[in-house]
Amino acid sequence: MSRNARIPIDQVAHHAARAAELSAEIGPVPGLPDDITDRAVALLFDAARRAMDVGAFNQARRQTTRALELGTGDAVVARELLLLRAQAQAERRATADARADAQDALDAALAAGDRRQEGIARRLLGILHQRDGDLDGARAELGASIDIFRELDDDIELASSLRERGLAEVFGGSLRDAEWLLGEAEALTDQLDDARGRAWVRQHQAWVAFLSGDAALAESRLLTAAQEFDLLGDRFGRGWAAGLLAYVRFFQRRFEEAEALAVEVRRDSLELGDPWAPAMMDSLIASIRLW
Repeated sequence: MSRNARIPIDQVAHHAARAAELSAEIGPVPGLPDDITDRAVALLFDAARRAMDVGAFNQARRQTTRALELGTGDAVVARELLLLRAQAQAERRATADARADAQDALDAALAAGDRRQEGIARRLLGILHQRDGDLDGARAELGASIDIFRELDDDIELASSLRERGLAEVFGGSLRDAEWLLGEAEALTDQLDDARGRAWVRQHQAWVAFLSGDAALAESRLLTAAQEFDLLGDRFGRGWAAGLLAYVRFFQRRFEEAEALAVEVRRDSLELGDPWAPAMMDSLIASIRLW
């Protein structure tokens, strides 16, 4: 299967993991590689990252959990799996589980002196603080994450942390600060030619424009973001762009277009296992019906 490029990686990972699980139960099997567990963990890790890229967070959670249960002798990989599962849990709005994984990963990264993983864990904790309405906690963790990645000259991770710090200001702080933070993230993603990061920056910048009352600019940014997410095959990102565009259409009094978008986003989000977006679309549809 692994030699056939047409077979999806999640299928290869599943069969490798099953072989490793069975081998652990019944002992060595002739013809089975001695390192089947390590191979299976690596395949599950790659499959989970692919699932995250397309917004399949339930799948990513299952794959990372399976890899962690198989076990790995590589402490770095174990922490990466925890961080990836924390991210998947956060996107599913499973806050308590996400926080537990992120905190465990942070504790392990601090003990190992791994600054990069510390920065990612602090970013995840900052995102969770923001969603809980704890702006001070979000600023502290996201600010620490930004400082770490500046120190490491890791522009990819720095752009991600700046983007999330900007979003925290969008929802509970200053739109001016948000614009400045997102502007720095935009410059980094352009410099790195990071299409996915740039699309998320556009989506976040659209929030700033929308909350500032500039519907035309919000619409322009969202259409650009949606197009970039489409090219990447990122249904989750496209859903965020389309969901906000539905609200923009509502405030433009283009009710039929707003409802059509809301219905589409609601359907796609349910397929991806996202409980939050369908609720937001239900709220929007209710407002449309009221008007």
